[in-house]
Amino acid sequence: LAAPDAAFGASNVIVLAVKPQQFRDAISPLVPLLADNLIISVAAGIRLQDMARWLGRTRLVRAMPNTPALVLDLEMLDRNIAEMAKFAKAHNVRLRPHSKTHKSADIARRQIAAGALGVCCAKLGEAEALGEQGISGLHITSPVVTPQAIDRLMALNGKVEGLMVVVDHPANVEALDAAAGKAGRKLTVIIDIDPGLHRTGVATPDGVVELVRKVVGSKNLVYAGVQFYCGRHQHIVDFQQRKAEIEERTEYLKVSLAKLEAAKLKPGIVTGSGTGTHYIDAKLGVFT
Repeated sequence: LAAPDAAFGASNVIVLAVKPQQFRDAISPLVPLLADNLIISVAAGIRLQDMARWLGRTRLVRAMPNTPALVLDLEMLDRNIAEMAKFAKAHNVRLRPHSKTHKSADIARRQIAAGALGVCCAKLGEAEALGEQGISGLHITSPVVTPQAIDRLMALNGKVEGLMVVVDHPANVEALDAAAGKAGRKLTVIIDIDPGLHRTGVATPDGVVELVRKVVGSKNLVYAGVQFYCGRHQHIVDFQQRKAEIEERTEYLKVSLAKLEAAKLKPGIVTGSGTGTHYIDAKLGVFT
């Protein structure tokens, strides 16, 4: 400012938008210029009591403009939701969008109103947050394994209709079965099949059959189907390469499905796909 004393003296409110590490040095020359102004600081991590000491005044307010806020074009959002719902219906697949793209109960309600069965959640915490807002039909796409998390899962299962979670290991099946029995409510599970990423999921078709048998033989778990999500493939830039690789992975999935059907364990749900491959997957006709 050319004349900071005049500007400060004429201002009722002064906003200090300074990086925390530079805050004290930046405000020191300004202190003599302040009158009875209201000071608003947007510097994260600077306590009010510290600011009061440095500025010699108590008319202070902290504001955190970096708090996340969702800003979008509602008309475009609703058009996209309707378009995806129309696509799913035309290809005779049931739609359960992934909430990690928005983490918003309001958007989940819009998707469900347009025809989605519910929404997917990457983590238990996301499912808890949506469940608290009354969203049903939640599918947790990553295994829940620690004792503390399983306790939270059982509490959520008692509140949310249509909750499902993936399993990929016999020990996890046993832990969930015991917890569901103790909670007094059966838990619906989906068998996660590894698409080749080696992060989660059962690694072999025979292993898939054995794990399904274990779930079916449990007292408190309900076998609903299988999950096969090819996350890496969603981002292959070249369409022909993406299509070829998804077709190869789908053939691998069919081996597990054939073995399950032969064992009279045909899954009611075959879930997967994503933004990058939904068109290809719909044409292949394996997902339900």
